[in-house]
Amino acid sequence: MGYSTTSIARFKGYVYEWVEEGNYIFSLRNKLYHSNSLTSPLKYIGSVPEPFFKSFFYRFSLIRRLMRKSFYNVVPLKSGAYFVSYGRQLGLIKDKEYIPFTFIERSFRVLRSAAAIDARGNIFFGEYSSNDDRIPVKIYRYSQDDNKLKIIHEFEAGSIRHVHGIYYDNYSKSLFCLCGDIGNENRILSSIDEFKTISQVGGGDESWRAVSVLFTEKYFYYGMDAEHTDNFIIRVDKTDYSRKKIGKINGPVYYSYKHNNILFFAVTAELCPSQPDKYASLYTVDLKDRMERVLDIKKDFFSVKYFLPGSFYFPAGPGVTNKILINTVALKHNNSNSFSLNKN
Repeated sequence: MGYSTTSIARFKGYVYEWVEEGNYIFSLRNKLYHSNSLTSPLKYIGSVPEPFFKSFFYRFSLIRRLMRKSFYNVVPLKSGAYFVSYGRQLGLIKDKEYIPFTFIERSFRVLRSAAAIDARGNIFFGEYSSNDDRIPVKIYRYSQDDNKLKIIHEFEAGSIRHVHGIYYDNYSKSLFCLCGDIGNENRILSSIDEFKTISQVGGGDESWRAVSVLFTEKYFYYGMDAEHTDNFIIRVDKTDYSRKKIGKINGPVYYSYKHNNILFFAVTAELCPSQPDKYASLYTVDLKDRMERVLDIKKDFFSVKYFLPGSFYFPAGPGVTNKILINTVALKHNNSNSFSLNKN
């Protein structure tokens, strides 16, 4: 395989949440820490409170997985605060205190690294829940300028199940919204005016079902999140929305990452009908659209339904030029969850 993982001993048990030059953010259970580098001292940022009797049990990783108790989004703000989503809790951590968003009517998750940050620093996110009754689904905007949370779009009841993620294309200065899960609920949408108007890139079947998306100047790329049909990495031309299948992959993609013009797509070991094996796999695509399967780790033996599918996922943020950091969950490896990804 083209890549291998190396555990960094001092971060055993930690998760890489945000990475950029001089600004590293890590989580350890419900706590956040900052460091200027991978070797600098860790500084405590704050935590999302947990009841004492629960916090004892949440020390155990399997229980945390069962209860979905982890950070999903951590975004440093220009005010010095941090936007966080932790399980189904959303709010800010400022001066080591957690401030929940009280404007939100019902609890939901924002999927990992699926909150977009635009050029002005506004943060956009959508509701992700089981939504079996197909009630209306909202998109929110948090403005750093006035510290306000606002509903900026609402999908009609029955139109979609939930929002997989919202992503900002820095090239076209537009926002993309990925929706699922069944039939016409599968959509990729774009907007240049914060969802006042919306264009549908495509939708209608599982070939348009995606959880994350990566951008280049001319194209955007996504790995399908299909449960019942074969999955592919797909390139979409921004000018006419024409699509090209880059290559077939061994399962659904949740997370993707761009580093030094190499696109990484992480296949999740979901063990769904479309998946022929029990491996979480990592694929790369270069700027010439050459695809390679570069890493496999097998799913652990705990239930996908209760203890999460097996997956690779990446920290948010711009990243750093000389290193790729990666997290794992529910995979068989050497008793760690945070690694440096190395090209062999």
